[in-house]
This record gives sequence, C-alpha cells and structure tokens, in this order.
Amino acid sequence: MSYVYLIGGATGIGTSRIALGLAMEEDIKVKSVIGTDSLRAALRKVIGRGVCPPLFYSSFDGDLGAEEGWIPFNDDIDMVIAAYEEQARLICTAVTGVIERAWREELNIIIEGVHISPRQMDNMLDGELRERVIQVVIDIEDEELHRQRLLERKSRSRRRKYVRHLKNFADVRRLRKHIIEQAKEHDVAIIQNDRPSEEVVSEVKEYLFASMPTNGKRLKK
Repeated sequence: MSYVYLIGGATGIGTSRIALGLAMEEDIKVKSVIGTDSLRAALRKVIGRGVCPPLFYSSFDGDLGAEEGWIPFNDDIDMVIAAYEEQARLICTAVTGVIERAWREELNIIIEGVHISPRQMDNMLDGELRERVIQVVIDIEDEELHRQRLLERKSRSRRRKYVRHLKNFADVRRLRKHIIEQAKEHDVAIIQNDRPSEEVVSEVKEYLFASMPTNGKRLKK
C-alpha cells in the first residue's frame, strides 16, 4: 500500500530539510520529494497574474496583490492570511492531483512546503484517497530560534529571498500561528523542529509509521 506524506509548516521552519532527510530513510521507500514552491511556479504559467495576483508573491506577502486589484473572498480576516489561503486553495488543488496520480501508480512520495494547508487538504481529501495521506506540520514555537534559523540560511546563501523573510518576519510568524491553529483544528500532528534534524526526522518517521491504517488507528498530536 502506497502513501503520500504531506509535510507543512511556515516559511523558514525547515520543511524541506526534514522532507529530504526523511526521503533518505530506506524504509520509507519514497520515489520523489515535491515542493509546493515548484507547484506554485507551474501554476503561474497557467493562471494569469490578473486572475490571482497573490499567487505571484511569497506566502507571507501575498496581500500585496491588493495593489493589483485583488479582493479576498473573505474580507473579515487578516489580509496576509486571506492571501495565503487563496494561494493554498490553488496549490492544494494541484497537490490533490499529484496525490491521485501517486495513488493510481502506487508510489510513495513526499510533498512539502508552506502551502500545505491543513484546512484546505481536509476539505479536498475524501474516501480511500484520505487513507493514503499522512500529514504533519513542522513547527518552531520559539520565535528567536525561528529567526536564528533564517539568519543562518541568509549567511549560507547568496539568495536575497532570506533578506525579505527577515524583513517580513512578523508576518511570517503570524502565518506560522495560523497554520498551527489549523493543524490543531483538523487533528494534524505538530512536531517541533528545535533539535538536530536527524532527531526530528526520526520522530516524524515514527509518527508516519504509527499512523498507517495497517498499523491501527491514526495517531493524533
């Protein structure tokens, strides 16, 4: 029986590192790791900027799409969160398509990234497809540790995106809080990334194995 492992979490939390570490575990038998940033890039080729401006921004500053005429479906919530949800709705639709293909071809895959919205995925998955998906959210509860991780990435990388992440860190943390609240509401496991990555990978793997329907009831954290 094949499974799709969804690893979500806010920007800079470490979902990519945990996903890649998990994929290297031989007993997981993963064929590929797909990042939601890649799915977003593909969607940008088929959905025009005028149709969904937030899609052309980062997860934490999609509210800038309002300057291009974007109006959120729900104007009662924070604009940063509303823009994120608009991104997540589209990207999680693509994620669902990838899950369906993996199911048909009996492939174990990992999909990781900030756009794995617990609420959106819960709304989109049903039946046997739901039984093939195991989802976790990676978190760093400590704000200063989260900031330090971003600073470390900035020092190791020439990419300017980490400057923007740090400049918008308050919005990154607001989005992190939103994702954690969703995870709790939809019974998605939350695993802290506040230790060496190999220890976190081990805990995630243990949770995934214990959550497989063949091993009994799904665990909740």
